[in-house]
Amino acid sequence: MIKLYRIVENINKNKIMNDIYSFLDTLDTDDVGKVQFDDYIVHFEGFTDECWYDANKRKKSISDLENEMIEDWTERLNNKYKLVDSGWHGDIFYAIFLKK
Repeated sequence: MIKLYRIVENINKNKIMNDIYSFLDTLDTDDVGKVQFDDYIVHFEGFTDECWYDANKRKKSISDLENEMIEDWTERLNNKYKLVDSGWHGDIFYAIFLKK
């Protein structure tokens, strides 16, 4: 019975992750926000040419930007979620958090 539960759980997880990545495909560089998918929360921030110019002007590396956003989003979630994935989808940075 436990094995069947894990199979169903994995199917549900895969569907949610597919839904999340499909959602990321709909975003534009002007988009900023968060969306909840079941026990997951996806934060995202698009980077326009103006954003990249500002980051370069402030001498921020891509790693600096990523760390700043993940730290900010983690704080907003009050450490009730753990980071499970993050990355760039074109010029949109995203982070996927799962409820602890």
